[in-house]
Amino acid sequence: MKNKAFKIVLILALAFALLALAGCGKLAVKDLGIEHEPEFGGVYIKITIDDFNAKGFKFGDSVNVRFSNGYELKDIPYYNGYYVDAGQPLLIGYPGYDSIKAAVNYGADLWDEAELQGIQKVDLWKEAVLDAKDKATVTLNQAGKYADIQNALDISYSDERSKFTTDEEFANFRSIKMGGIRDGILYRSASPCDNQHRRATYVNSLIEKAGVKTILDLADS
Repeated sequence: MKNKAFKIVLILALAFALLALAGCGKLAVKDLGIEHEPEFGGVYIKITIDDFNAKGFKFGDSVNVRFSNGYELKDIPYYNGYYVDAGQPLLIGYPGYDSIKAAVNYGADLWDEAELQGIQKVDLWKEAVLDAKDKATVTLNQAGKYADIQNALDISYSDERSKFTTDEEFANFRSIKMGGIRDGILYRSASPCDNQHRRATYVNSLIEKAGVKTILDLADS
């Protein structure tokens, strides 16, 4: 009698476990707002990096990104840096970004492009593939699929001046000496006007000190 009761309890326990597993879908965040990121081309998905990671996503995962108009990216890496070849899509949680972003590295603007590798074709007559009314859903495709690349290329980035030895290091300000270019003629640096990484004030001070007369912006359109 005891054995029979034990078997019944065991069967019921297994049944409940199977039902629980059946009810658990893949890890996902659904119906999030989106915003065009025109500077480098891409789509901000309105959830912070910390909140997204707190849901269970990890850098190095493979994810699927689907927009409410049917536009879809399948099996793309989620990285904290642009660790894909030019022309390849990714989901990125770059340090300093307010939100995660879907983009094509050194490629067409994901917001406007209708036909990209790995993305479902949509109506080519449509003026813009996406608009601000669309939503995005991100689903885990395979945990850790791209973890080796993430771990090998993991960037270390900080916007805190105290973590750098000099203003020059913090501003990424340095003289370029190559070919026939003499020292003190050409410099490179972070942006003197875009202050999202808190470097503009330091950059401005350094370019004035160096006597820079002309600034070429190579980051914006």
